Amino acid sequence: MQVGYETVVGLWPEKVLKRRDFAYLEKVIPAEQRNVLGMPDEVRRVEHRDGSEILGERAARKALESAGLKPNDIDCIIAENCGGKYALPGVGCSIHQRLGFPSEVPVFDVRQGGASFPESSHLAWCLVLSGQYRRVLVVMVAAVSIGGLDKTSPTAMSISDGAAAAVVSSQNLKCEFLAHGARTESIIYDDCVVIMRAAEHPELLKEGERKFGLYVTLTSQFIEHQMKIAKDYVRDTLERAAKKINMELSDLDFVIAHQASLPLMRMWMVGMEEAGVSRTKWKETYQRFGGALNVDVGANLAELWQEGGLKKGSLVGLFGPGAGGHTSGLILRWLV
Repeated sequence: MQVGYETVVGLWPEKVLKRRDFAYLEKVIPAEQRNVLGMPDEVRRVEHRDGSEILGERAARKALESAGLKPNDIDCIIAENCGGKYALPGVGCSIHQRLGFPSEVPVFDVRQGGASFPESSHLAWCLVLSGQYRRVLVVMVAAVSIGGLDKTSPTAMSISDGAAAAVVSSQNLKCEFLAHGARTESIIYDDCVVIMRAAEHPELLKEGERKFGLYVTLTSQFIEHQMKIAKDYVRDTLERAAKKINMELSDLDFVIAHQASLPLMRMWMVGMEEAGVSRTKWKETYQRFGGALNVDVGANLAELWQEGGLKKGSLVGLFGPGAGGHTSGLILRWLV
């Protein structure tokens, strides 16, 4: 049975912050982080307290409308929100309620961060193959500015809010999934996390600004680990998928990876070049959106499709490195 995306969409908030808005952070970036942090030209932010719920609803509606579907056509929802007004519950049940899904439609919330879009797609693929569900709606939401993004941390300058959504099924397919691969570097479980803590540089806060919150935290051990394995990171994960279908990575027409940081992506590209994948095959929008955690892989795939970059037969490799050390790779073939 062929399983893939009936549709995939991306959604970005209207508020734009530019590089100059983060000039105050330049003096607090540690020397060891300068090689792996990159400041994009722009990032997007959602301001409403219900920003996570609003983005999730809009992305879900956009996906259903794009595929000509209604809530009654969906059998299962897989969702994740990075940030938002609640630590629990996840945004999936809000999407369920706002769009009026039937009560028998289950909601699975995941927590893989940057790996969540390809890994949720893989999970949806398995669910459809099982015969338990016909169509699975996958929705990813990043709303870290609502969840308490530390304005004084260097990571604040490169993270965007946004949303992406897709419908996974065996019907009316735009693409088919070919293979999945994974790699888990759990040694960094404690080193790339979102935790409650005090602001990293409280001296940079203005009067009345929040001094505690849920903050994206990267340790020096995480930086060292990434520098050590960066060249192999994408190549190894996608090779694990490619071997399952006797495919060479050089056959890929496009690579779409989570935009963790521009310097890191450049190191990933070196490893892929050694496997015969040119940098010209990478789809990235870092200067416009920075890294959008669980969103940018799906949003960039949607943009590539909408721009006409994907042709019938195009082979695409999706790569997502997640918090905790899990990575996910998914290879798909475009059908239209």
